[in-house]
Amino acid sequence: MVIWRDKERGSSECQEPSSWREKTLPSETGHILRHTYRTIAQRIGLDMIDARLLLDQTVPGIDGVYLHEKALFDRLLKAQEEMSDAIRGLLNAHVRTSEPGDRSGGQ
Repeated sequence: MVIWRDKERGSSECQEPSSWREKTLPSETGHILRHTYRTIAQRIGLDMIDARLLLDQTVPGIDGVYLHEKALFDRLLKAQEEMSDAIRGLLNAHVRTSEPGDRSGGQ
């Protein structure tokens, strides 16, 4: 499930990921991005089930059988906003530590 908020229209939308596939990205980029996303989710303490649903992964066990993703829209939207804030924070920290013209990425 892909969730986003259109702040200009004040609406939120939920889209099945059929048109969003990591195969459209070159090489293993999609795979690496999914690992990075899951790592960040774990670091900020995001609920495991929420993180799996945001990554469009199956949820194991009984939770996966009796779970209605659309009913969790508000919860998942909040989780995605937390992830977006965490990613922005990491990017901002990276930009602050990088010197102009420095190609090492602040490392």
